Amino acid sequence: MANLADLIIKNGLVYTPNGFVKKDLCIKGGKIASAVTDNAEIIDAKGGYVCSGFIDIHTHGGAGVDVNSADEEGAGKIRRFFASSGVTAFYASIAADSKENTMRAIGVWRNEMKKPGIGAEVLGIHLEGPFLSADHAGAIDTGNLRNPDQQLFEEYLNAGEGAVRYVTIAPELPGAISLIERYSARLTFAIGHSGADYPTAITANKAGAKSVTHLFNAMVPFRHREPGILGAASDSDMTCELICDGRHVDPSAVRIALKCMGLDRVAAVTDSMQAAGMQDGEYVLAGRPVIVKGPDALLHDGTRAGSLLTMDRALANLMNFAGLSLKEALPLLTANPAEVARVGNRKGSLEEGKDADIVILRRDCSVYATIASGITVFPQI
Repeated sequence: MANLADLIIKNGLVYTPNGFVKKDLCIKGGKIASAVTDNAEIIDAKGGYVCSGFIDIHTHGGAGVDVNSADEEGAGKIRRFFASSGVTAFYASIAADSKENTMRAIGVWRNEMKKPGIGAEVLGIHLEGPFLSADHAGAIDTGNLRNPDQQLFEEYLNAGEGAVRYVTIAPELPGAISLIERYSARLTFAIGHSGADYPTAITANKAGAKSVTHLFNAMVPFRHREPGILGAASDSDMTCELICDGRHVDPSAVRIALKCMGLDRVAAVTDSMQAAGMQDGEYVLAGRPVIVKGPDALLHDGTRAGSLLTMDRALANLMNFAGLSLKEALPLLTANPAEVARVGNRKGSLEEGKDADIVILRRDCSVYATIASGITVFPQI
């Protein structure tokens, strides 16, 4: 990283907590800096918005590649595709699969974390399962689900060598709460794919669970006498993932969630699958066939199977669905997921000393350029 070129982004409106400010942004050694050398490379933002790069903590793929089945080449393709939508960092979400293929996928994405400059950075691995409720499996194959098993979990953690950093779990399953208590200091637990009632969800939060996987989806609905996970999410400090594609969650529910949780406790995610960025056709999600037609990705039985969403589109939808300004919406794609991922000390904002993860947006909020740790990853030269 010491050989990275000094950069100055000029002619841009730089995002700050107080709004956008017209100023230069300096990058030195892959970090945001106060000043650089006189021979720094100039990037002309052309009057666009200079923002912290987007962080997607829940995605199963895109550009024709499925996270569960990706090889090294496919992983690189995903990373480049995400960079084109302003993503500078993401979790590779491995949906519940056979033990053999889960171990293989963990190895691929563990190794991918060590490769800078290819595209969006791989922050780590998100295990969406196998400790999920079969009654709320969604598109996940119930044959790959099981009750919490500490020995199996340790095998996955050991295979990841620190790469497994985010885990979705159904807290009502036997042994789930003790697993959260035991490992929550090492990684972030999210509750989801679950039929948990309110007391169980709150117990999971107190045990260390800090997030809710795709709020509203694959969980019991809110009832005034049985508030469930939705009630617990509103009545706790948990951050809630939200899929803002207009298909998984109605725009009115997006507005309700933002009013209940506040803008500081919602993290926009794509939950995208292999077909994101592709044409209509048949694809896979963790080995399961998915039919893509128009805006929908569905199993043959009609179950929704991930999204076709990209993070730049999620930003536009948030602004449109909830009437948010760009300034209000950006933290849901930057600072909030950075806190869930425990990287807020180095990502999620444009403070001096943090990683130079930057997306430059045109005035229509389309992506003009993406920089990850001081390297321009979109457009690639």
